[in-house]
Amino acid sequence: MSKRKILVVDDDASLTRLLQASLQKQGTYEVVVENDSRHALQAVRDLRPDLIVLDIVMPNVNGGQIAKAIRGDAALADTPIIFLSSFLSKQEQRARGADGVQGTLLAKPIAIATLIENIEQTLNNQTGSRNENLV
Repeated sequence: MSKRKILVVDDDASLTRLLQASLQKQGTYEVVVENDSRHALQAVRDLRPDLIVLDIVMPNVNGGQIAKAIRGDAALADTPIIFLSSFLSKQEQRARGADGVQGTLLAKPIAIATLIENIEQTLNNQTGSRNENLV
């Protein structure tokens, strides 16, 4: 079975290194990071990830703007996004995204186990949706 491709976009390089190492340690993910939000959309186009972990508040281009650009590109529009925000309490987490873009919204700091659980749930839901479309 091939590894699932995850793109992590966050301006905090120490966080992206931690997430990359922790997710790759699982053995089921290939993780690429992008710390400059201005390059995020091109990284999505180049990698064609199975899932994106996207910070909302970043300098230059915020996560909501990146997500809207992804949803506006027919080739990328179905890519699942998990949004991360440090401006969200654990109680405020819910299945909505940034600037009205659909996605899962999680609070930082996040436990790796929680992130992995959400990644797996999102990927399994995405696979189920694709299989339903094939029937």
